[in-house]
Amino acid sequence: MSLNLNNGNEQMKEDENMNSRNDKIEILEIPKISFRERLRNPKFVAILALIAVTTIAIAYSSTMQLIIYAEYKQGHVYAQDQNMEKAVEYYRKAADHGYARAQYKLGICYANGEGVKKDMEAAARWWRRAAAQGHSHAKELLKKNGLSD
Repeated sequence: MSLNLNNGNEQMKEDENMNSRNDKIEILEIPKISFRERLRNPKFVAILALIAVTTIAIAYSSTMQLIIYAEYKQGHVYAQDQNMEKAVEYYRKAADHGYARAQYKLGICYANGEGVKKDMEAAARWWRRAAAQGHSHAKELLKKNGLSD
């Protein structure tokens, strides 16, 4: 029986109800096995390998996301400094990795001829990629410019 200082009577009733249902709680004892002994078990080793690979994959994915975002932000900095050729270079790096905001911005650069030759077909291609990922502004520009499929 557990002790509940807030409402002891209700807790006692709950405990009695549990006992009347004949509920049994089994406590499993985990055998004490050394780590070296566990390493002899192929299932244990497989689980460790899976954990290691998953951890590395998550770390790699997170690192790649940071790199892609940094490329996009570098493009943004160049755009603010009016160096559109460099802005396009970094937007393209992030866009090629599938970053929707960079795809959208690169489309704007093509549409306006900023840092690249003006090319509405290229703009539409980049906006479509961004729109396919749910980028609402890219969808609006496609519609506004009559480029929707």
